[in-house]
Amino acid sequence: MNADFMLSRRAFAGGLMLFGLGCKPALAQGFAGLSERAPGYATVTPGRVFSFPADHGPHPEYRIEWWYVTANLFDKDGIAYGAQWTLFRAAMPPGGAR
Repeated sequence: MNADFMLSRRAFAGGLMLFGLGCKPALAQGFAGLSERAPGYATVTPGRVFSFPADHGPHPEYRIEWWYVTANLFDKDGIAYGAQWTLFRAAMPPGGAR
């Protein structure tokens, strides 16, 4: 690029606007591309009673679920650390892959 070439803020902003005019607007997709509609999957309902240890495992009737493991740790000098591990399970389409 030529060191003598200077682009003004106005020209830069105008170029960005022109570039964006030809683009289609992004549609809301929900978390990880999941829409609100999930035919074939169970819906989350308030007041569900959980039963452990059976509910520690996957629930294939739901479209997505996740588990967290968190820990507060201390080293030998007493310095505190926090750790978190998250596992996500996303189901395949009901009835197999499409």
